[in-house]
Amino acid sequence: METIPLTKDKYGQWDEFCLNNSDAWFWHTTDWLEYTLEYIPNSVSLSFMVTENKKVLAICPLILKSNEFSMFWFPALSDSLGALGKKRERVFDFIFKNIDKLAKENDVLRASFMIYPLSFPNYNYLMKQDYIDISLNTQVIDLRQDLKIIHGAMRKGHDYDIDRGLKEIEVKIFNNDSILREDFDSYQLLHHKDAGRITRSQATFDLMYKWILDGNAMLFGATKNNHWIGFSLINTYKGRAYYGSACSDPEYRLPIGHIILWKAIEWLKAFGFEYFELGWQQYSSQPYDIITKKDAEISFFKRGFGGFALPFYRGEKYYSRDYYLEVNSKRVNRYALELKT
Repeated sequence: METIPLTKDKYGQWDEFCLNNSDAWFWHTTDWLEYTLEYIPNSVSLSFMVTENKKVLAICPLILKSNEFSMFWFPALSDSLGALGKKRERVFDFIFKNIDKLAKENDVLRASFMIYPLSFPNYNYLMKQDYIDISLNTQVIDLRQDLKIIHGAMRKGHDYDIDRGLKEIEVKIFNNDSILREDFDSYQLLHHKDAGRITRSQATFDLMYKWILDGNAMLFGATKNNHWIGFSLINTYKGRAYYGSACSDPEYRLPIGHIILWKAIEWLKAFGFEYFELGWQQYSSQPYDIITKKDAEISFFKRGFGGFALPFYRGEKYYSRDYYLEVNSKRVNRYALELKT
């Protein structure tokens, strides 16, 4: 086996691997890699492919920021290796030895990874590679169910808000066949208004628009009296969807998010999508994840649409004892301040 660094001329090969192997999802593609590099200032990619006899066996996205491998997605392996067995273990061991090698060469103090919840493995494999567990949960709706069952699993308050909102709000759906730049610009302007500031670079928004044009995302927009009052951008890839970005006009006291998400569920169901991941569930603060009241409220809102919780496995590995003590001393102290006596 050998490693081949990911360079621009290898993007096509990398994305073809993502499309044709079940371990990989949109998070593994070069589209998401480019977005993350733009989103994290002064970061660089050390991503690599693993090949044997000119065949790609695995891809490993890897982002270096200062003295850390930033939290990013777990390597994806070829389906040809099978679901279980020594072949997969051999490739995994090779990958993580190379990560350790790159860490040493770049004076990395910590590496962090996330495992896509709807992929293999369905346990925290990172712990087998000396990573510390820092997992969360995520909420998922099984769209293979009858729509009446999905609707019946919603919280009663959500059901009421959707019925109320449908009387006042219209939702427009934009995909690669219907999106215009002016529609996307309306989303971007409302995003700034909702946040009260410009939160990230223009390049990140340009990349999101490209996802829609490429068929890897959709934009759902809510209007009232022909005025845009809310948007949600939802990533779509290989029969699964993710609730990616949302904004609403703070001047309107309407259940905008409820309406948009319900319409998204209806559309995704109608077009044969299997799963819709609503995102992180942060029930309470953990030493490694101190949450705000808003974080808890967002999680509660997502759970109101029903579905089920899945483990969102994450892990981190330290290459420095002193850095481990520094990071985790701060965590312990912050968590202690959260405790009620």
